[in-house]
Amino acid sequence: RLWASDFPPVDDWSSGEANAALDVLIGRLLSTHGYDLAEDETFSLIFALLQAWTRLDGVVHTRVVDLLLDSARRLVTTVGKLKKTTSKQKDQTSQQNALRDARTVSKVAVFFLRWIAERILKQTLSDDGVHGRGRGRGRGRGRGAAAAAGEEQD
Repeated sequence: RLWASDFPPVDDWSSGEANAALDVLIGRLLSTHGYDLAEDETFSLIFALLQAWTRLDGVVHTRVVDLLLDSARRLVTTVGKLKKTTSKQKDQTSQQNALRDARTVSKVAVFFLRWIAERILKQTLSDDGVHGRGRGRGRGRGRGAAAAAGEEQD
């Protein structure tokens, strides 16, 4: 069970410190084919980066997105290979454990990718000046104007 704890102070980091932490993280994720996402230290670092998303530099945004997408691609490949070998082997307990671990890491990757997608969409919408309708604000606002326009045409 993953629980975000011991957050690194990403808000206090300079751009260079954030990039150095991402370099180390990329090395760990490459060597483990993305499985390190489910480790406490990595999970907490990415969680902290996503919490501080609006205060981070655009370069850090790009690097976090790239490393999560790359990890997800590697996980998909690994899970595909595991599923093929599991069906062929007689002793499936070790393979089942490997599949369970891969499933857990995949859930973590999907969680982070969805969170990033939401952050990017919110940022894009606010940059464009488009805001959501909110909780019922503006309800019925255009009805009277539309009815008046329709009467003028008659």
